[in-house]
Amino acid sequence: MGSLLGQWKNAPEMVVSARYAAYLTPLILAVSTMVLVAGFVTHNFELRYVAGHSNLAMDPWLTWVAFYAGNEGSMLFISLIFAAVGAVAIWRASDEVRPALPYTTAVLMMVTVFFVAVMITMANPFYEIPVAPTDGKGINPLLTHPGMFFHPPTLMAGLIGVGIPFAFAMGHLMAGQKGDEWVDTARVWALIVWATLTIGLLLGAWWAYTILGWGGYWAWDPVENAGLLPWLPLTAFVHSIMVQRRRGIFRMWNMAL
Repeated sequence: MGSLLGQWKNAPEMVVSARYAAYLTPLILAVSTMVLVAGFVTHNFELRYVAGHSNLAMDPWLTWVAFYAGNEGSMLFISLIFAAVGAVAIWRASDEVRPALPYTTAVLMMVTVFFVAVMITMANPFYEIPVAPTDGKGINPLLTHPGMFFHPPTLMAGLIGVGIPFAFAMGHLMAGQKGDEWVDTARVWALIVWATLTIGLLLGAWWAYTILGWGGYWAWDPVENAGLLPWLPLTAFVHSIMVQRRRGIFRMWNMAL
């Protein structure tokens, strides 16, 4: 809001302050994530989330990644990833998109605030149990796999990363720009996100193949199909935005994607 208000009132100091807030947000979320990881490593069963997704018999290596084994920890991790990537996107923004950057910053921060608000109100991983159990329930056996280190972070980063080109597109519209200033920046981020999501899907296919319950590389694994659905329009966007850059067409189509 500070970024929008500063742009509206022509107050550069407010815009700069909002940008610094965008840089600070991932640091705060990183500290929260480290506290949650420490809860798993030290078996702090006073936290309901830790008690529900770990136990004393868990392999030590799993305690470092079990924090995103459930919805609550995943929401925190998603918030951290988006805030961090958003901060990098703001920091590395090209001169072409600088006039629209206050609006882009506002969109990125609103998405971050949304995820943090959902986490706090509906999926708080730091909720404490009045009487801590002596042992936890343990992690889902299907998650005790080496892919736990790579697949969830990659897939979540790919899924949440689509918000970056979206933010630049919305910033372009909100700034009232008429040209293709946003295209090059959005194209680069779309390619990065597409590659990340593709790697996540391939890792998931490998993981599903080793779990006999899915019966093959895909077999309609719900997690993999949840990642496939946004991958399809993202693939179309990656191709069509290149056409817009070279030939100046598909402007409305790319905005819709």
